[in-house]
Amino acid sequence: MLARVVRFTSVVAAAALLCACGSGEHDDAGKTPAAAASSAAPSQAKAAKKKPAGPHVEQMRTDRYAVTVRYPRLPRHDATLAKAMREYGEKHRDAFVQHMQKSDLPPLTGDYPRELSLNFSLRGRTPDFVSVLGQGDRYLGGPHGKPLTVSFTEDTSKHQLITLDDLLADPKKGLKQIATIARRRLYQRLHGHTSGHDRRLDRGTRAHAANFDVFTIDGRGRTARGLTIIFPPHQVAAYAAGPQSVHISNQDLLPLLKDRYRPAFGGHEQDVAEADGG
Repeated sequence: MLARVVRFTSVVAAAALLCACGSGEHDDAGKTPAAAASSAAPSQAKAAKKKPAGPHVEQMRTDRYAVTVRYPRLPRHDATLAKAMREYGEKHRDAFVQHMQKSDLPPLTGDYPRELSLNFSLRGRTPDFVSVLGQGDRYLGGPHGKPLTVSFTEDTSKHQLITLDDLLADPKKGLKQIATIARRRLYQRLHGHTSGHDRRLDRGTRAHAANFDVFTIDGRGRTARGLTIIFPPHQVAAYAAGPQSVHISNQDLLPLLKDRYRPAFGGHEQDVAEADGG
C-alpha cells in the first residue's frame, strides 16, 4: 500500500512539473522562462538589462501558410506608436489567416509560397518626432505578392500620430509643391529627364493626400533632417521596380511648415524668409 502511494505521488509531481514548464512565459527567441529569469542571480539580471533589445517577432506556420511580423522594441513613452503598429499588424495578420483557413489549399511549395511578411523599422527619432516604416507582402499563390506599405509618425509633444497635412501651414498649397518636387525627381531617376508622359507616375504623384500618406521624418539627432516620401510598388513605377522614395530637404520644407514645427527642423523666421527669397 505504501509503495502505491509513493508511485502515485511521484506521477502527480511529474505532471505538475510538466504543466509548469509548458505554461511558463518565454521571450521572443524561446529563451529562459520568465519564472526562471526572476530567480536568476542579481548579477545576471543586471547584465541582461544592459543588452540591447532586438525586434519582437511574431511567427506562425502551418503546412499551408506562414506569417512573420517584426516590431521594433520601443520605450514605454512611445506607447502611441507601438499601439498603431500592433493594430495594423494584427489586422492584416488576422485577415490573412482567416482567408487561408477558408481556402481549400494544398501544402506550401517553394515556387508559390503563401505567406504574410511584415517588418516595421525605426526610421527617425528626434526630440520632436518618432517615425516608423512598415513594409511587407501578402503572397497568396500568384506570380508576386501584394505589397504592404505603411508609416506612422508621432508628435512627441502631444503623443499623437500626425499626417503630412498636419505639418503644412497650407496643406493644399504645400502638398502641391511637394508633389511637384517628387514628380520631377522620379522622372529624372526613372526616365532620365524632368518631364514626360508616364501615366502611372503622373497619377501616383498627383497632389492628393492618399498619394503621400506614407512618409517618415528623418534624423537621429536634435534636429529633423527633412522627410522622405515612400511610394509603394506599382504606385509610380512597374512592380518590378519596387518601392520608390523621395527625400524632401529642410530647405524645400521649411517655407511650407506651420510655425510651431519650424524649430523642429532647425528653422527660424530668418531661415524661412531666405528660403522664400526674402
